[in-house]
Amino acid sequence: MEMKKKHFIIPLGLIFVFGLWSNAFAESYPNGVLGMKAASLPPPGKYLKNFNVFVMADEMVDKDGNDLPIGFDVLAYVNCTQYIWVTDKKFLGGDYLFDFLIPIWAADVEIAAQNQHLHGYGFGDLILEPFGLAWHGPRYDAVIAAGVIIPTGDQTLPIGTYDQWTGLISFGATAYFDDKKTWSACILNRVEFNTKDRTAQYTRGPDFHFEWGIGKSYMIEKVMLDVGAAGYCQWQIADDKGSPWVVDNITGLAAPGDKGKPDTAYGVGPEVQAFFTEHKIMVNARALIEVGVKSADAGVGRPEGTRIIVTLIKLF
Repeated sequence: MEMKKKHFIIPLGLIFVFGLWSNAFAESYPNGVLGMKAASLPPPGKYLKNFNVFVMADEMVDKDGNDLPIGFDVLAYVNCTQYIWVTDKKFLGGDYLFDFLIPIWAADVEIAAQNQHLHGYGFGDLILEPFGLAWHGPRYDAVIAAGVIIPTGDQTLPIGTYDQWTGLISFGATAYFDDKKTWSACILNRVEFNTKDRTAQYTRGPDFHFEWGIGKSYMIEKVMLDVGAAGYCQWQIADDKGSPWVVDNITGLAAPGDKGKPDTAYGVGPEVQAFFTEHKIMVNARALIEVGVKSADAGVGRPEGTRIIVTLIKLF
């Protein structure tokens, strides 16, 4: 298949698979993976985090949030290992840090209307944040960071990776409402800027999204337990440029075309975290239900479902 030709149509089922990563997550850096204290970085040291993200959806929605009657069902899984080094070097009063993430993904998708059942797995795109600063005060934590998503994933498969570079800018803070820091509220903002996707031959508009969380901490013997709620909001803040996919209402086939209203999505749900102080191990879990999801004016739609995130963190 020659993606760069000006005139072509291909089966709708394959377009769903080609866009599954972007439609299952609809952003380069998956929403909802950081949770209640997303803007709180640990003190200087080396840390290893392992994210396990499950995305389950049986609805594909249109620009108005209505379910498209195509018999859609998807289960996607991402395992992402992150190495963080918070140094003892100071800049502007904050701890200098850097990190990188290596994702591995697997996905299974069914579109009954097209009699399609497809799956794939492989390495995702490397995420590198060479610059970050973290501050800690009596009643707050704060962070800023800049990074890039590098298209290092397997481009021979039509799923699980983008053929584009994405710049990331993150900034946020956690506020504590008592001297012992047992009550907290957090917001972490992120802006994504994309280059042209060399395979799909269009440039996705920039995204603004933030994660938020509120929680309460308890010390139970040698275990610090946090319980609360978390969520995310995402808006595409500018239109795509070029020729994203559009579905013909008569033929049911997909072809390049113009895109209108940007994507939006929201998620909310409970979270629990346990830090085993003696072993310096943290376990975190949250379940986020997506609401208010809307796709572009024209296109193949966007899934609406549930995300379950389980994270393991080891302090060295």
